[in-house]
Amino acid sequence: MQGCSFFIIVMKHLFILLMAALLVAGCSQSGRQKEGAAEKRSFATEKKIQPMDTLKVEAVFRLLTWKIAGERVAFVTGGTPESFVQVFSYPAGEKLFSGGKTGQGPNEFITKNAGSAKGEELMLYDIMNRRVSHLSFTGDTLYINKQLSLYNDAEGMCKPFTFISQLKGDTYLMKIDDPTLSEWELANLKEGKVLDKYPNPVRKSEFSYTPFNFLQATTESGFIAAYRYMDRVEFYSTNGDKIQPIKTYGSATDQAKAEDYNRLKKYYLAVAAHKQCYYCLLSTDGSDAGDVIEVYTADGVCQASYQLAVPVTSITTDADGLVVGYYPDENQTLLYRYQL
Repeated sequence: MQGCSFFIIVMKHLFILLMAALLVAGCSQSGRQKEGAAEKRSFATEKKIQPMDTLKVEAVFRLLTWKIAGERVAFVTGGTPESFVQVFSYPAGEKLFSGGKTGQGPNEFITKNAGSAKGEELMLYDIMNRRVSHLSFTGDTLYINKQLSLYNDAEGMCKPFTFISQLKGDTYLMKIDDPTLSEWELANLKEGKVLDKYPNPVRKSEFSYTPFNFLQATTESGFIAAYRYMDRVEFYSTNGDKIQPIKTYGSATDQAKAEDYNRLKKYYLAVAAHKQCYYCLLSTDGSDAGDVIEVYTADGVCQASYQLAVPVTSITTDADGLVVGYYPDENQTLLYRYQL
């Protein structure tokens, strides 16, 4: 009888321990689900707007990136070995100068990848040369006024950075997409130090990153991720050099099982940041032209949704806070300015 009683006591203790472990696991899983849960958007303002004016640039570009700084607008063209940065006056649209050269020299590029810099600079990075370059175009010529080295992985290879955004100073948000994982790293490039990292919450390891690809824009305290092929936007804080999720809108429904990734339905086409707001260009019909601009605060509050009378393919902002839309015409580029 004593042996039987001892056995019952042991089994009770084991049962209690098992239930406690299940409870902890359940709470942990619940926390992860809550972190990735998406909310429904609700905008205080929803209206259709007309552009305040239209600017014309007598050139067409195979656009890699573009930026407005003061009285200049610069367009970076992909697939062009020489003079791949073309600078025009803004808003007049007159050609001023061009620059940029392919090569292995100190101010040359083997590969050109678009990034985003604060202030009035363009930012390009070169995986083969393993460096980030800040380009100034507000003077009489194009020049590089800052270069920083990219860092390697454990095997000594440059990491597969697919976008780099400057947060502030020498701190950058590094978007990384490898065959099975997508993640962000917060890095001080001057020191070559990774400050924090965070895995992408929707990327599925068994599929290519293409259907989970996203755009990003930063403020000094965080960033937004807007997905190209998903109805989804995510907001993150980078305060204290730590990446922390704030809020998510949309859904986790993806197109990973599509037969042809070249025919995926498009959602977000461009994102831009101005002061403490994000502007997201959305295509409501899945095409290459966006007809809605959503406006969010830096902490993820829905502010407004504007239906554009004239669809555009990309957006940026100017010094006055105007949202400028880009649209390639047959033999010219049209820029539509919106006062939101």
